[in-house]
Amino acid sequence: MYFWQLPWNRGLINNQPLYFTLTTECKMKKLSLLVCLFLVYTLGGCGKKEPAPAPQAQVQAPVEKPAPPPEAAPAPVMEQKPAPVAMPGTFTVQVAAWETKENAEKLAAFYNGKGYEARVEQAEVDSDQWFRVRIGSYDNSAKARDVADEIAEKYKSSTWLVKL
Repeated sequence: MYFWQLPWNRGLINNQPLYFTLTTECKMKKLSLLVCLFLVYTLGGCGKKEPAPAPQAQVQAPVEKPAPPPEAAPAPVMEQKPAPVAMPGTFTVQVAAWETKENAEKLAAFYNGKGYEARVEQAEVDSDQWFRVRIGSYDNSAKARDVADEIAEKYKSSTWLVKL
């Protein structure tokens, strides 16, 4: 009988003993812990340690400067994307849509302060009110795309072209 199975280990149900048995995994963990402790102790992990010898002064030989690296090859020229075809019509650039008017007005004020013609437009989508922040009104999609790319690059903002 194991110590955890002794009669003093009584439970609350019918005063029957509660037997605690270890699973194989638990037994393996205990065994590995004992092995680790044994190895640390026998390999000198515990006990007195001898002081390390004092470092001796080392004389270093002069180091020659390496030759300058050869000239790097010119960077490859990135292929430029073909310019998108300008679609006729009136376009605007949408930068955000908010559920609260205050947030939309703050963003529109930000872009107005940067020199853009920003405005807030109210829209109903699936019976919810949305406040869209839109910038400018352009004669074709190419001009709107230029402004959208500029905004995306400068302010790291997502943009959408919207045909009016």
